[in-house]
Amino acid sequence: MTTPKGEYVGATVKKPGRASAELLATELPKEVSASTGQEHYWRAGKPERFVRPVRWVVALLDAAVVPLEIAGIAAGDVSRGHRILHGEAPVVIGDPKSYKETLRKASVVVDVAERRQSIRKALDKATRTVPGARWREDEPLIETVVHLTEWPPSSSATSSPSNLALPEEVLVTVMRDHQKYFAVEGPDGKLLPTSLRCSTSRLTKKAKPPSARQPESPPRRFKDARFFWDFDQKTPLVDRVESLKNVTFQRSLGVTQINQFRTPGLRRDCKKYLILRLFATLDYSATGIALIYPRPI
Repeated sequence: MTTPKGEYVGATVKKPGRASAELLATELPKEVSASTGQEHYWRAGKPERFVRPVRWVVALLDAAVVPLEIAGIAAGDVSRGHRILHGEAPVVIGDPKSYKETLRKASVVVDVAERRQSIRKALDKATRTVPGARWREDEPLIETVVHLTEWPPSSSATSSPSNLALPEEVLVTVMRDHQKYFAVEGPDGKLLPTSLRCSTSRLTKKAKPPSARQPESPPRRFKDARFFWDFDQKTPLVDRVESLKNVTFQRSLGVTQINQFRTPGLRRDCKKYLILRLFATLDYSATGIALIYPRPI
């Protein structure tokens, strides 16, 4: 090969592409296994881990099944519908284009954005049954419910007004963290004795009647919260200082009780130093530069 800079030795290398099915069969299991999460499920004797137990795998290229295996399960074209609304009957996926509509007929909404919008609309509709009320916006809870439900209708659960005697933080913690319920507030922003839930089931021939379903769960949870709240109120906070001597603050720094009394002194000393440094200014005058501090603390 002759160039303006001289002669060089060159070569042309042809590297043929791989078939899509072969590429997917090789690389897709790696991508799935590399997915990360806070928790992973695993089965005894199996090295594979995933965020949820893998029951079946659907892998299609057009209408053909991609020959791959994930978590010891061979891929196919058979999925499952909603376990309550559809039952255990298999759902055959003809091709990727029909995936969403095929599962919709089996009572599963595949699109995450669509589920999120459906949940918001259902919450708005349920809230309108209570005059002047609105459900409290909670984006983290919305995201949790979106990924917990496959077919998201909404229903309301009413608690006893006596539960409103508990602090709002306690009530909201019970609803959102333990039950995945949405708090409902009035025009003044205060909680109302009503909460909303998104359920993955609706009344069918096999479903339980309303009297046997979940609406009574929040009152039971509130009773638990009231018990612990009342129990904690029996001991004033000042009397709990003594128990801090049994709580290790840090191995080399002693117990929490000691730091409880030592930290305020450190804060006062740091506050004096920081305030002096903060309010120190430079006075550029004809006679030179002078540091001007505020009055001593």
